[in-house]
Amino acid sequence: MTMQENVNERPSSRWAINGMGRIGRTLFRLLHEKGLSQNLVAVNDIMPKDNLIYLLKYDSIRGIFPGEISSTTDGFSIDGHEICYYQQAAISNLPWHTHAIDTVIEATGLFTHSAEVSLHLSSGAKRVLLTTYGHDIPSAIWGVNHQTIVQETRIISPGDCTINCIAPLLYIFQKNLGIHSVHINVIQSYTTRQQLLDAPYKGFRRGRAASGNRGGCRREGDRCAREFPPSW
Repeated sequence: MTMQENVNERPSSRWAINGMGRIGRTLFRLLHEKGLSQNLVAVNDIMPKDNLIYLLKYDSIRGIFPGEISSTTDGFSIDGHEICYYQQAAISNLPWHTHAIDTVIEATGLFTHSAEVSLHLSSGAKRVLLTTYGHDIPSAIWGVNHQTIVQETRIISPGDCTINCIAPLLYIFQKNLGIHSVHINVIQSYTTRQQLLDAPYKGFRRGRAASGNRGGCRREGDRCAREFPPSW
């Protein structure tokens, strides 16, 4: 299958992933595990293709990829299914219209404003699913307010990991007991924003070696109070 794909061979729903970091590669594996690799037709990241293939094959947490990955002229193939690979830093340069993309999974973590994310729509995608919260995009949390997603919704934000931990708890308390005030401490493992060894960093605490230090910082949990009203 080449860049100009045969229309008759297209799967019923066509997806693309923008950003093949920790979340993008995890989604890639989940699609493969669920037998949905055929729906993924294109991915985009700025890293060299051979580096991406290596990271897909060998994962320090999830182990060796349980499938056959090989490089092709236009991208790479998974068990014989070709996925086109692009290396574009700007969303506006992505040819989603060429692939008739139904849904783009925006997994870079860099584009969180509607003006930025909507460029996927301008590039030909029908809808966009973020993998984090959006600064001016309402969060739709499963089990809390996911009913706000309707057929016409074109940009969806599921919130981030912190909001998805906090919102369901607050929802239950508010529905059954009511909430006057709340204080929540969130404990996370270290992230890519921290340093492997002590090093200069704009947030001093995050500059300490990640594996041997705990550093407090403010999270976006207060978005729950702003986005989800007491009338839950």
